[in-house]
Amino acid sequence: MKKIFLLGITTIYAISCANYRPESFEDKMGRFSAKDSNPNIVPHLTLPFNAQKTRQPASVQNQTNKKKNVSTDGEFSNKKLYFLELFNQYYQMAGMTPSTMPEIKSCPHFHSGILEQFGTYPVVKKDLGILSKNELSKPENQQVRDFLAQLPVHSDGPQPTVSEELKKNPKADSYTTQVKAIDVHVTKLHNEISELCQSGTSDNYYIFENLVTYIQSNKIEATEKGLAILLRTTVFSNSIILGQFKKVAEKGSSRMPASSITNRYTPQVLKRLDSEWAINFLE
Repeated sequence: MKKIFLLGITTIYAISCANYRPESFEDKMGRFSAKDSNPNIVPHLTLPFNAQKTRQPASVQNQTNKKKNVSTDGEFSNKKLYFLELFNQYYQMAGMTPSTMPEIKSCPHFHSGILEQFGTYPVVKKDLGILSKNELSKPENQQVRDFLAQLPVHSDGPQPTVSEELKKNPKADSYTTQVKAIDVHVTKLHNEISELCQSGTSDNYYIFENLVTYIQSNKIEATEKGLAILLRTTVFSNSIILGQFKKVAEKGSSRMPASSITNRYTPQVLKRLDSEWAINFLE
């Protein structure tokens, strides 16, 4: 009887081993997806992969650490770094849209961090020249318009995008639709920051935290797949969008110099993700 029992256990173990498959990178990241209730669902952005851009000059990180008021990577927890990056991105984007965006006047969970890094609670500084109809509609900004066409026009999901909305309504004004999508995106950023300020966490933060943990044993390679993984994280996705706005500023006549559109903490975020090769994709 004992031999039969042991034989049964051995058989079950052998069958389970035969059917076991290691969890793929995609399966792992699939478990990092935000809930539908997330007030800041990350848009499904794609970006052409160029292997040449993965060659980062050694001086980049050193220059970043020397910038005024930017602490070195080791001084921030994952949560504080994520919040400061998102907070900085919100104020930059809020200043570029023609619409009025709310200020953040209180943040219990990150109050000291805001004061340490910004001196005080900042205000939205408007420069409507960057995303004006005149600037955005210029022929040389076609690549930027093609990128912005991926942004959703509603806050409850990644579809419909600008391109899908314009295809469905050919008579719709393209610039108005683009601005609507940008406003939706900036509003979602504000909603997530409000959540972080009140509760200290958000669904997208947990995605970032899980990814930081995961890369300790599974490095994000400098490949098209690796870039797609980074684009699933809120703060990197926002940095790419800001990079597109910088292109408009560089080619236009806006009063705001393109150099002032900074991804202030992004180099530290990429260092935390062991993906510093992606820094050049921000330009």
